Formats: sequence, structure tokens, C-alpha cells
Amino acid sequence: MPTNPLWLEHTEKAAWGTVEALRGEIERERRRLQRLTELQPVWPKLLALLDRVKGEHGIEADDPEQIVSELRRIANERLVERDALKAELEERAKRAVLGPDPGDPAFERPLKLSPPVRWFARLLDRKRRSLRAKSGKSGDLRRLIEALDLKVEELAQARRSELIDAAVDVAHLALSIARRARREKRGFGA
Repeated sequence: MPTNPLWLEHTEKAAWGTVEALRGEIERERRRLQRLTELQPVWPKLLALLDRVKGEHGIEADDPEQIVSELRRIANERLVERDALKAELEERAKRAVLGPDPGDPAFERPLKLSPPVRWFARLLDRKRRSLRAKSGKSGDLRRLIEALDLKVEELAQARRSELIDAAVDVAHLALSIARRARREKRGFGA
């Protein structure tokens, strides 16, 4: 038998470490067994509850662990749905307080327009349709801006009888520029 004091001390420490680890494991198992023993009177109720929940949610599994896993998955789905509904409700409340964001694609224009605005919108729509019929393209942004500059100059020099047509042309070009710029900002145009 070796008599080296360092070796004996090392062996003794290793043995005590093993003993402490085993004691900790025995204590954990003792607590687990105690918990299971406390639950023993509840087991029949718990199994009946699992069967009832299984039927309510259409779970096919028979293993309690699989049933609980499926219930957990269902609960997580409901949490995601709840969070989405909560976010939507907050967004609606924000819109109710602040009003709709005109930059939002879901923004709907107000349906009630004053008669002059409706009249001008009809003129603008006619202009857009006639230009679209002539050429299928709306043009590039730089060309639209140059055309707007020219139309503004024409508007400043127009006679009274030409003002409405010139104003519609300016509005149409401004609207075309805004639409083209928005498409390019979103990455749809070139």
C-alpha cells in the first residue's frame, strides 16, 4: 500500500467528493420521491383531468408526457395569437387617438369630400386616364420633375380660360412624382 502522504490526501479528497456527490443525489431523489408521494392521492383526479382535456382538444396521444407536450404547444399558439391581437388593439387605439397615418398602405382616404375637391379629383382622374391611354408608361422621376417645372411656369403665365387645365396638369404631375418616388423608396421602380 502506498504511503505517499500527498497521494493519500488526494485519494481521501476524491473519496469525500464522491461521497458528497452521492449524498446530494440521494437528497434530490428523496425530495422527488416525497413530491410523488404527496401527489399519490391526486393521481386519479389528474389522470381524469388529462383524459377530459385530451377529449376537449382532440389530442390522440395516450402518454401523459405527450399530452402535456401537446397542451403546451396549444398554449404557446394561443399566447402568440393573444400577443398579435393585443398589438392590433394597441395599434387601433393609437390610430383612434392620433388618427390614421397617411403613409400607411392600409390608410383609407376619407370618403366625404367637399364638392370642389370631388370636382377637381374627377378632372385629375380624367387627365390620368387620357395620358395612360396614350402611353402606358408614367416616365422616370427626373423627366416628371422637369415636366412639372415647365407646367408651373405655364400656370404662372396662363390666361384665365387656361387656368383649370394647367392646374390639373400640375396636380397630375405632382401626384405622378409622389407615386413614382414612393415606388422607388419601396424598391418597386427603377
